[in-house]
Amino acid sequence: MKNRGARIGRRRVSTAALCAPGVVAAMLFHSVAAKAAEPVGIYVEGPDAGDVREALAGGAPKGVTVAGADEVHRALTGGNPVGLFANGKAHEAEVRRVREEATALGLDAVLLAVVRREGAKRRVRLIVIDRAGREEGLSDVVYQAGGDGGDADLASRAGEAFAPYAHSEGAAPEPAPQAAIDTKVSGEPGEPRDEGRDSNAPRPRGVYNRSLVALEVGGSAVGRQFDYHDGISANLRSYNVAPAAMASVAAEVFPFAGASGVLRDFGFTGSYAHSLFLKSTLAGGPDVSTTEAAYSFGLRARIHPWGDAGTLFGVSYQYADQSFVFDSAGASVDAQLPSVDYRANRIGADVRIPFGSFALLAGAAFRAVLSAGDVQSRFRAPSVDGVDGEVGASMTVASGWEARLVADYERYFYGFQPMPGDGYVAGGALDQFFGGRLAVAYVY
Repeated sequence: MKNRGARIGRRRVSTAALCAPGVVAAMLFHSVAAKAAEPVGIYVEGPDAGDVREALAGGAPKGVTVAGADEVHRALTGGNPVGLFANGKAHEAEVRRVREEATALGLDAVLLAVVRREGAKRRVRLIVIDRAGREEGLSDVVYQAGGDGGDADLASRAGEAFAPYAHSEGAAPEPAPQAAIDTKVSGEPGEPRDEGRDSNAPRPRGVYNRSLVALEVGGSAVGRQFDYHDGISANLRSYNVAPAAMASVAAEVFPFAGASGVLRDFGFTGSYAHSLFLKSTLAGGPDVSTTEAAYSFGLRARIHPWGDAGTLFGVSYQYADQSFVFDSAGASVDAQLPSVDYRANRIGADVRIPFGSFALLAGAAFRAVLSAGDVQSRFRAPSVDGVDGEVGASMTVASGWEARLVADYERYFYGFQPMPGDGYVAGGALDQFFGGRLAVAYVY
């Protein structure tokens, strides 16, 4: 119900004078040998992606040409290769997509690797797909981060994967020109791109950490509890309701998501939620139509230090409005009902921690309340501020689509300084909102 809101070496742009001869030579050599051999591709995502790719490429047998990393990356990041290790239809769809892209690129096969952290270790999951129909998962490679890089094991797996595609020696160019192809955009000569970390590669589609737009639509079961403390006057009415239904929509837009540098991770966020068919039953009185609503809009920055598939941190500033108002039940009753309209500057932080097709979600924020509505206006020298938090999980159900289940909580706390003779006398009040949200999100 709240606002819904490896090694990367130091790279320098290579000069045209250094790159051009190598690229031209590679192109000429490839054009001569193309009829004899078609290349294979390697795609790696996750931590240490550059090192893993280098080790895999080093294990390619003689007579196997390894395609340029940029070319393969552009083709395969239109979806989420992690889906290859899912089950059922999601896996089948991802295999078909990879096979189609391999065919379009003229590749015999593609070796895909997903690197995952397991404490201080790294686990590399491998699968090879070719355009002729082969699909084979290879045994995982596990190695110690910062220690044994597992290069020999990775090279062995690559040799196993690519052995069926080796041509007679001399029929295909050696993979030596790979360095020139890999570094034609940026980097030291011979330094591989790290596709698992932030790079200047084209923006992947359907990946939340690099999204242009993320749209969520959902429904919530919510509640509210309002109580005074140190209340003295008789005209103080507590309130409690649960559960009530709400519908919500939220969106994030990062206009420069396709750009390079930090600008791509600054964007706009907004949300809106509204109660459905809510009525309040008053003791000794009639049912009263009640409306709960919330909206927010503002700015958000995302930080993903471990790449497109790693943990994502976010910080945000928003203007947030949350209201809970009652239709009139008569002047005497209206003056006691806790109608509120919290308008606040909200400063928040959030985190998204992925685990394969799942992700853990959490966030918290402080609300500097600018005004609070009727309750605040009844008391002398009122002060009010708020906090909120949420925790939940998401599950990828298809490329670019995910289901989310989130619990959220908002808390507003009042302080009053009444004087003898005041119409309302209390030391303070506590207003709590809570709920659970089930939503579907589209990420582009």
